[in-house]
Amino acid sequence: MSIGAESPLISISEIAAILKKKNDAAIKWLTEHKVSIHKFGKSSHVYKIDWLILLGKIYAKELRKTYPNTWSDKYRMIEKNEIISGMVIHELASEKACLPTTVVKPINNNDKTFLKSITR
Repeated sequence: MSIGAESPLISISEIAAILKKKNDAAIKWLTEHKVSIHKFGKSSHVYKIDWLILLGKIYAKELRKTYPNTWSDKYRMIEKNEIISGMVIHELASEKACLPTTVVKPINNNDKTFLKSITR
């Protein structure tokens, strides 16, 4: 990084403002999403790249639900930063999708009603 270049870090207070949460809640949210928090002096920061990838993953997962076959192409068109889009697509592609291995066939109307209630 050259002198005078933009910082690779974003402060917790900036993230809290974006999330419309208090700093403690933002730290908890970041921890739940497995983003590393770094303390420098009295303030805490995360790397901007980690923050941007997290936001990208959240959005890309929504695209994947809506467009299961074309989500990655759509995300690439939306995310102009090729590094971010590449990382997000790579991370989501490496996640294992849980597919059902058993087909449940209801025997009677009670079974049908129960099956409908748990699969919504």
